[in-house]
Amino acid sequence: MEAQTEDEVALPSHIAIADVGKLALFELSTFQRDIEKAHPNITIQIKDNGVHIAGTNRQTFEQIEHSILDYFGKMTDTSFTLEPEKAEFFARKDVKQRLIQTLNQTGTPAVYTVSDCNIVVTSLSQNSAKQACSFLKSQLGHVSIPVDTEYEGIFYCREWSEFLKTLSFSLAKVPERGGNIDLLTLKGMEK
Repeated sequence: MEAQTEDEVALPSHIAIADVGKLALFELSTFQRDIEKAHPNITIQIKDNGVHIAGTNRQTFEQIEHSILDYFGKMTDTSFTLEPEKAEFFARKDVKQRLIQTLNQTGTPAVYTVSDCNIVVTSLSQNSAKQACSFLKSQLGHVSIPVDTEYEGIFYCREWSEFLKTLSFSLAKVPERGGNIDLLTLKGMEK
């Protein structure tokens, strides 16, 4: 009876994960849902900068805990550097959500974080991380629109600033001396 009571005691564990990229990749993956589907007596939650596991069967609990640690251990990072303006564009919430969604649809599960001009890509293997880096670099689109000097005054109006805020997936830059509007956007969204 003691062994039975011991097996039924809730076994909690918290695996602290300092790397936000790895935690985000874990959250996007089906790994957690697959484990919970196969083992309904185990619950897995992402909270407190880590993964919280709870269950009642010690053997299953320890196997799941080991599997999660292995999963995180296999994740890898690679990085590349961009100009400040492009890195700022990659950090935008709408751009990041779109790119990560597209990455995951292409079969290369990956996430990225932006720190200053450095883009850190986290994936399940070095090869897929490199593929994700190449994909991300290829997604930048640039458009330069010439502006006649007689219309340059529009750039100083409140309406222009408000208009720029409504542009999704775009970062517009107007040089101080005028001439062109430089627009940074995602490939395929130039129009």
